[in-house]
Amino acid sequence: MAAEGMSQQSDPKNHNDRGFEIHHVYPYAPRLHDEHHHMSWKEFFDDCWVCTIVAVFTILAPVLALGWTLLPWGKMAIFWAVYLASQNVPTYFSKTFFKASYGAGVFRPVDSYFHVRHTKACKLDPSKKYVFAWHPHGRLFIGIGAFLGQMYRWLPEMDVGNKHIHMGINDTMFRIPFISYWFSMLGLIPVNKHAVKKCLGDGNSITIVIGGIDEVLLGTYDDKDVLYLNKRVGFAKIAMDQGAGLVPIYCFGENQLFTHATHENLTFWRWINKFVKLGAPFPIAGRWGLPFPFRRPLLVAIGEPIFAREGETVADFHARYIEALQCLYKANVGLTSDPKRRLVIA
Repeated sequence: MAAEGMSQQSDPKNHNDRGFEIHHVYPYAPRLHDEHHHMSWKEFFDDCWVCTIVAVFTILAPVLALGWTLLPWGKMAIFWAVYLASQNVPTYFSKTFFKASYGAGVFRPVDSYFHVRHTKACKLDPSKKYVFAWHPHGRLFIGIGAFLGQMYRWLPEMDVGNKHIHMGINDTMFRIPFISYWFSMLGLIPVNKHAVKKCLGDGNSITIVIGGIDEVLLGTYDDKDVLYLNKRVGFAKIAMDQGAGLVPIYCFGENQLFTHATHENLTFWRWINKFVKLGAPFPIAGRWGLPFPFRRPLLVAIGEPIFAREGETVADFHARYIEALQCLYKANVGLTSDPKRRLVIA
């Protein structure tokens, strides 16, 4: 996938100085559209598809969630009847459908749009289950969309039988009419204690964006990534209770896909979220001043799994995880265009 003529870096599978395998290698420099760059049809298609996916989360979802409030009373009652009935229809997931969606190229433009590459510390044992802990959250956790479409190419050893790597998202997304069924068919589940325990209890694995709303409200910066992690221990406790391994994943570049929110904006939305968990501070601005991400490359680093030791406390296990995440960051930040970028754990 790398350009022809590249020397050592063009090899699709190399190792960095920390022993991480490097895959999907692209020159790690932002590709910006300017007056001298002529967009190809492929880039145009990628732009349209990625903007459509983002629009589902930033435009269509809020319209479906809140648009009913603008309906006349009679139509509002009909909407509520349909909505309540839909909430009692069982959700459905098919691994065959998921893999067919990837085979049809549904997720491929995301990989191309961001020139995604990844590193991998080791192969995983498919007989075990894992909690893949994703960092950072970013404004809209865009990078995880690439993982959703590529995970069985990046982790082929985990493609065994009907077991699946599910992805946890905020519970409120499953209360949005109709879209929730699409989420379920793609293997997304609510990230609550009951759903996560059931997922792991059935022998599956799960990916969780750890920082959540609290991390979004810490803001993004030019010189550092700030993670809300010191008080996030629930994921470690569930992994311990279910005998699952914790796998740190870090997406370099996630915090550079949108413009940074101002201090005043973050302060206001922190106050709002004390009463209602609305999530990302609006407005979100990217390309063309709209909530569409900049076309900038992403590097996804997948670390080694850690398992709880016999007699280990949740606090000690959580501390070991933070140490493993910091090591993962240091081992791979040198592969980015900003090797001096700092990691701050809050």
